Amino acid sequence: MKKELLMELIAMAVGPDNGSSVQEEINKGRTIVIGNRGNVVVGDLTIKGEMGNLKNASVIRSWGTTKGLGQLALEGATSRTKLDLCGEFDFHVQTTCGMIPVKSDL
Repeated sequence: MKKELLMELIAMAVGPDNGSSVQEEINKGRTIVIGNRGNVVVGDLTIKGEMGNLKNASVIRSWGTTKGLGQLALEGATSRTKLDLCGEFDFHVQTTCGMIPVKSDL
């Protein structure tokens, strides 16, 4: 009985086995990703499984705002904002501290 319960719990955790390992790709649009160790990157975000990918990405070296990253996301870059183009940026989603959707041209 205990073995059956354990197997049932494992099956619930793993999910249904439909023979497919295809993971859905989720498009989140332009997003600021706050990584661990202080990395802050902006780009067009897609998430597939445990991995995130930013296309058209830039490292935000200097926010150039008076009200932080939120202002940057809502109002866009200021004359003091410094972005360093980096093309594509891949990361593990679990290593991020947060993600902010961008509502402006950034």
